[in-house]
Amino acid sequence: MTSITTNLPKIVVLISGNGSNLQAIIDAVHNGSLRCEITLVISNRKGAYGLTRAQNANIPTLIFPLKPYKDAGKLREDYDLDLADKILSYEPNLIVLAGWMHILSKGALDKLNPIPIINLHPALPGQFNGANAIVRAFEAFQQKKIQHTGIMIHRVIPEVDEGEVILSQEIPIYEHDTLAKLEERIHQEEHILIVKGIQKMLEEEIESHQRKKSDNSNPSAEEKSSLAGLNKTGLHDPLFKYVDSDETPTEIESYCMNCGENVRILLFSLFLPKKDPFLFIIFDFLIFYSDYISYYFLIF
Repeated sequence: MTSITTNLPKIVVLISGNGSNLQAIIDAVHNGSLRCEITLVISNRKGAYGLTRAQNANIPTLIFPLKPYKDAGKLREDYDLDLADKILSYEPNLIVLAGWMHILSKGALDKLNPIPIINLHPALPGQFNGANAIVRAFEAFQQKKIQHTGIMIHRVIPEVDEGEVILSQEIPIYEHDTLAKLEERIHQEEHILIVKGIQKMLEEEIESHQRKKSDNSNPSAEEKSSLAGLNKTGLHDPLFKYVDSDETPTEIESYCMNCGENVRILLFSLFLPKKDPFLFIIFDFLIFYSDYISYYFLIF
């Protein structure tokens, strides 16, 4: 079954296992605390229970394992580039790695750029990068090297778990903790932080889009000057201008009539030296009526 298309931001989630963090995202979307649409869940493992979670929520899924590529003698980079193509076909606003146990190559990251990619990692920035972070943190605690561990959401870059930190949170380790208890506490906090991280990234993307839209709708002085058209030829008005919101219809109509005069002067200078007054008369006739056409275009 496929998800219903909406105008909400789109995210693609990549998983490799149980998908408890995916479930937290699904729940947040369903209860309205996270306003986005999960358009695809990808797993590199066929037996990942996260696929079942996605299917139960009517979210499209894709099983995309690396093994067929290895069996065919293809490179890991070939797999990554094909994976990037699959993701791009869904046009996401954000890509979320939620327990995705595969390092994306630089080529794939470049292909996916500028779509932001975030990852949930069960360690604090600069501590226990890579696999088995919780086990390594627990061992370090037992050796009296650390007093706490943590989790973070970070941007994905070629260097493993070293991208810009979006959110992070410390998690205490207690003397009576077992590895299982510590893992359970970490996972509980992960379910909260990953939703917050997605929300923060989507808000940043919306703000960035609005800034770009605002910049495009407010051209610089140089852009306005370049659009002035013939105003540097000595004619008394440009052929092109920005119509201010406070201009009256009478002012705009007057402007359009001046534009027509400018074009007549220009045509006169172009055609009469070539002794072709017939073309001048035809174009002058068309320009006369274009005054009124341009007026109505500017008004409506």
